[in-house]
Amino acid sequence: MLSPQKILGAWVSEAEQLLASAPAANEGCGPVWRDVVSMAKEYFLASMSLLDKGFLFPACALLRIAAELTLKFRWCIEAPGVGGDTKEVRLMRWKEKSVHEWINILRTCEESDSPGEGASEWCLRRSALEKLHEQITQGEMPHVRELCDQLAEGTGTEPWGGARVYLGLFRAYNPAVHVDVVLLELKPAEGRPGTPSSAEQRARWAYRDLLLCAHMLRAGVYLYCGRRLDGVRSEFNTTMDGLGFHRFA
Repeated sequence: MLSPQKILGAWVSEAEQLLASAPAANEGCGPVWRDVVSMAKEYFLASMSLLDKGFLFPACALLRIAAELTLKFRWCIEAPGVGGDTKEVRLMRWKEKSVHEWINILRTCEESDSPGEGASEWCLRRSALEKLHEQITQGEMPHVRELCDQLAEGTGTEPWGGARVYLGLFRAYNPAVHVDVVLLELKPAEGRPGTPSSAEQRARWAYRDLLLCAHMLRAGVYLYCGRRLDGVRSEFNTTMDGLGFHRFA
């Protein structure tokens, strides 16, 4: 059995190759999906590298980001389309939400910067994004929880529930991103071997969830390319069983 690192790398590399060879690789959503997979791969590998070095919470923070990126990608690929809500439209809804958030960020930067050249640069960037925002009329992507629920109501290509994905891959890793005094107080308990909350067990969960994210990403690429999921689902189950991880699908 290969190591989790090599398995993850192989799955995501296969997704990259599939996208590169797809008939519409350079048209429509194709270039964006290639960028999504490439960025997700960087986060996956960086998170796993930190786990290997024993940096649990920084690794979990990157995993939380990778999980959100993967979930949004899957929503664009397979959420149930209503009233012409195609993959392309869902991508634009993601873009509209992103542009809106960037406008707020730049407005804050502009307000916090001292008058002068720096503030003018923030203003120019914000104005350009506001013009782009006016051209997008599909409506914003829903909140991640609603996004996961829509995935669960979709085509049934994967038998996981939206709430389960949300809680397992998104909410559970939020504390690692938003570090507070409660997390700092709980952290010393992580060193007790043999306890359910030990660092060793949490690291295993993180390795497991990284592989789940990589599987979700690869399966999404398969769907986009019109391929059947039987093979990748079977490989996923066999791999997780071989590594002693809980089976997800």
